[in-house]
Amino acid sequence: MKKAALRVSLLLVVLLLSTALIACSGEKTTPAEPEWSITIEGVKDEPITFTDLDAAKLTQRDVEAVKTKKDGTEVKENWQGVSLKDVLEAVGAKDYQSVTVEAADGYAKDYTLEIINREETILGFVRDGEKLDEEDGPVQMVPAGESGNMYIKNLAKIIVK
Repeated sequence: MKKAALRVSLLLVVLLLSTALIACSGEKTTPAEPEWSITIEGVKDEPITFTDLDAAKLTQRDVEAVKTKKDGTEVKENWQGVSLKDVLEAVGAKDYQSVTVEAADGYAKDYTLEIINREETILGFVRDGEKLDEEDGPVQMVPAGESGNMYIKNLAKIIVK
């Protein structure tokens, strides 16, 4: 009986030492660098930088968006991203009436509370299963159900009003 107890004790010591050695020998991880960032103004005195690392902490949404083009044709796209209202809540935005979303090239559109409050209005990162390319992304404002001119490619800034 004593031999069995001794063996179990030795086994536990070996396991604990092995675990400690493995934990100590692991490489130290450095914080990940953001892949993209968006400036959010109008919430605090200073602009807020919102990144993909911040977005990863929010609920990811899958949205089927039907975009109407200038010629009247419709395009169905499957998007993945985070809702605009979740982003605004995460940065502490309150009591706003609208937002202006702006592309890197300066193209901008105003979104009403109705558009903002839809869970289907998202900051989209993945379209039809693929990350956005440089021309369209890395982030696109996707207001599902709105016309194509309300989609903002290469999203750079959100101004809270």
